[in-house]
Amino acid sequence: MNNQIRTSIISTLAHYEAERGLPLSAFEIYKYLHKKNSGKITLSQILTELDNIKITNETITNENGFFFLINKQSSKDKYSQRINRDKLSIKKWKKAKKIIWLMQTIPFIKSISVAGSLSMNNTLKNSDIDLFLIVKKGRIWTTRTLSMLLTQLLGQRRYDKKITDKICLNYYITEGSEPQIKNLASANIFLRTIPVYEMTSYNNFLKDNFYWLEKYFLNSKNQFKIQNFRKIKKNKTLLKLKTFFEYMLSKKIGDKIEQTLSLWQKKRIEEKTRKETNITNLIFTDEILMFHWPNPRNKEVLEKYEQILKTMHYT
Repeated sequence: MNNQIRTSIISTLAHYEAERGLPLSAFEIYKYLHKKNSGKITLSQILTELDNIKITNETITNENGFFFLINKQSSKDKYSQRINRDKLSIKKWKKAKKIIWLMQTIPFIKSISVAGSLSMNNTLKNSDIDLFLIVKKGRIWTTRTLSMLLTQLLGQRRYDKKITDKICLNYYITEGSEPQIKNLASANIFLRTIPVYEMTSYNNFLKDNFYWLEKYFLNSKNQFKIQNFRKIKKNKTLLKLKTFFEYMLSKKIGDKIEQTLSLWQKKRIEEKTRKETNITNLIFTDEILMFHWPNPRNKEVLEKYEQILKTMHYT
């Protein structure tokens, strides 16, 4: 059992080493523990194993309670790096919550969550702010258009070379739909994503996808129990506006607008990517919009993760 625990811990730390070298606390290791066996592993067992590894002085070290791998690809000053990124994330979190607060007016949005590096407070100075949106079925293109329009009018939408602190609207999914890509990287995105607006819809999404998420993470079920202290305060006036817009766009005219926006946006995306060959992480359907393109970071992280494990002879 100890070998299984150790393998799970090393696999988890290797994944976050690939994620810009992020060291983890013991609780974070427990929370995001990779599933390498079917048995239950407690936080107490993880703490014991971390102590055993530290005593034998192999593969893992820690600094001020944050653990990371000992390997050639590890950089120095992991603790200072993490603290600095935590500080950078504070400013980005404030901006994210302000924008999401205003996005309460957008019709058909069921949930808005912060994803990407900010969900782990692992941002760089020039990082953007990734959002994951769950929307009403049959209104995904309307929602995307309005969310892009609002963030554009606010001067906060990421596009071209405008990246730093900008809102990146790169993942939409309709209620009841499942991601097309189901791998370790995708599971990692969803389990660490932090719902800020309407937590219920996000938890329903996790429950619907639990059957494949649990293949990768041992404690994925515990995500439903973790309290979220990042949620925004709802505004009655903004929600009334949202209700009005939904009423106006829920009838036949709304169907027509959705169809028109779908055809227009699909055509634009196809024209923009016509000459591209690597568009695996670009999905645009009436259920899912995933724009992890042209630089699919998740693919890069997985490749680096596998290389780290190979180097450490843990493949």
